This record gives sequence, C-alpha cells and structure tokens, in this order.
Amino acid sequence: MSRFSILSFGVVKVEGPSMEPALRSGDWLLVRWFPQADIAKTSQKHNGYRSRIGNIVVIEREVQPGIFYIKRVKKRQDSTVHSEGGKAPQINQYWVEGDNPDGTDSRTWGWLSQGEIRAKVLFRYRKAR
Repeated sequence: MSRFSILSFGVVKVEGPSMEPALRSGDWLLVRWFPQADIAKTSQKHNGYRSRIGNIVVIEREVQPGIFYIKRVKKRQDSTVHSEGGKAPQINQYWVEGDNPDGTDSRTWGWLSQGEIRAKVLFRYRKAR
C-alpha cells in the first residue's frame, strides 16, 4: 500500500489481492486518517467516529508498525465479554477480514484494538483495466 496525505485525508494505493473482488491491486482509495492515537487508550473514539460493520478500513497492527492492511470490519465488541478458557474480545475490539478468504486478517490475528484502525475508506477510484 502506498500512502499520501493532506491534513486528515489521503490517498492509498491497493497492493495485493486480499480485498478482491471489491478492491483490486492498483486501485486508488481516498481515506480519512484518524489522529495518531495512543493504542493503550482504546476506549476513546477517534474524533467521535467508531468503525461500523461493513466499513472498509486501513489497519496498522501494533505488532507490525509501518505495515498497513486494507480490510472490512465484520464484528465490533462494545462491551467486555467474559469467557472461561478462551481469549474473549475486550471493549472496543474489532474483527476485520479481507473479502478474499485467502488473505491474512482477524482469522489469523484475532481481535484488533480500536487504535489499530488508522483510517476509513471513503471512495475508490478503479485503475484502468
């Protein structure tokens, strides 16, 4: 993914097949970047915005700083869940998946914190085919 931004809006280039067929490698996306958030403060909203189910977002995992992924929000956990034995999602956690089932996403990583969602996709410009 290539990145260019002005203020809180920017343009990213899709690289790879993880969001096919919705997004293809070479497509350009207009995104709204969220302010640099302290990942430890995951209970805070990004300027009043919370990712919604179905939104396409840009992810930067805290364990892979500088590497960005484009994924779709599939689930959101708004309250603490208690689970015996298994790892349960905490408040403000997100489950994201690529549209292509062969991609790497929450099926591999598990739940993501709200601070790992760095931008929301607003518009797609398809590359010439």
